[in-house]
Amino acid sequence: MGFLEYTILSTSFVLLGEGLNCAYPVHDGEYENSGMICQWRHDDFYYEPDSCKWILFPENPNDNWIEAKSRKKYWEKR
Repeated sequence: MGFLEYTILSTSFVLLGEGLNCAYPVHDGEYENSGMICQWRHDDFYYEPDSCKWILFPENPNDNWIEAKSRKKYWEKR
C-alpha cells in the first residue's frame, strides 16, 4: 500500500469516527467520550434512574456549532 492510499484510508477512518462520535453522544458513567470535534464530558450528561441511562442535557452554552447541532438532533430523536 502506498503513502497516498494510507493517507486516504487513515483520514477516512478518522472522519468516520468523529462523525459517529458527534452523531451518537454516549456516556456510561466512567468513560468520557472526547473526540477532536465533539468532546462529550461527564458534565454534559445527567443520570436518569428510572431508565438507568445517562441523558445528554438539552443545552450547553460552551458547545461549538457542531456539538450544538448534534445535541439538537439528539433531542429531536428522543
